[in-house]
Amino acid sequence: MAALAERQFGVVSWSELRALGFGPSTASRMVCDGTLVPVTHGVYAVGHRHLTNEGWWSVAVRVGGEGTLLSHRAATAARGLLRAVSTTDIIVTRQQGAALNFIRPHRCKVDPIDRDEVHGLPVTSLARTLLDLAGSEPRRLVEALEQSLILQVYDHRDVLDILDRCRGHRGAARLRAAVAVLPDEPASFRSRKERQARDLIVGAGLPAPVVNQWFAIGAGGGHELDLYWPRLGKNAETDGPHHDLPWQRAKDRRRDAELRARGVVVQRHRVEVLDDAPARFLAEIATFLGECG
Repeated sequence: MAALAERQFGVVSWSELRALGFGPSTASRMVCDGTLVPVTHGVYAVGHRHLTNEGWWSVAVRVGGEGTLLSHRAATAARGLLRAVSTTDIIVTRQQGAALNFIRPHRCKVDPIDRDEVHGLPVTSLARTLLDLAGSEPRRLVEALEQSLILQVYDHRDVLDILDRCRGHRGAARLRAAVAVLPDEPASFRSRKERQARDLIVGAGLPAPVVNQWFAIGAGGGHELDLYWPRLGKNAETDGPHHDLPWQRAKDRRRDAELRARGVVVQRHRVEVLDDAPARFLAEIATFLGECG
């Protein structure tokens, strides 16, 4: 029982206890002595009731029964795309409702291809999660999509596939619009600001840069370029606050000089300008690219 609870974030169900050979009288004694702490009917915390987010998600899928999946916002939180909230969304296949008020069940069929597992928890696939989120919390969709790109877990083909299979889903139009600017092989972003900069550039009709391109300098050395136009020999960098530090400024000057010596001109932009003055950012990029055109 302890080994099972450890794998399930401190949670076991009555059906799992029976499968281990525990009888009702034994379970009752363990409840009395505090070994099992009832969370809801048929689901117990082992030893204490101070569960983590993962523990409460484990409770939710056991309350939902066989075939239950974490979905919507809960699935994004399990994947590390958004912060967890108090309500846990699950997709259930049986007719009866979930037994806890923090659980929000959705009764629908999910294709086997749209089922996944994260940290031992059954969840909807990333593509299905984004589709459901687009229907329930559209304002959070872009944030989750950006984080999936940063974590390099996004698969564009999977998203296009589920959009083709679920044309009538309430989130389909929003998700299709959100990923319309992405190529078949999306860029590997290191931050949301990099994606914001790339999207501003592409949205303005300017040439699309290659994102986080490795530029070799010497044997085994080189630099990763934020926004790079190889044919034009231009590189735009998005600099955060740490670039104001003296040692970082000196490092940036050496880096830019090395690139310039190899035919790459660098233009630097503070990340704040993307929010505070996007038109100015685009004007500077347009001039920068025009100078080499």
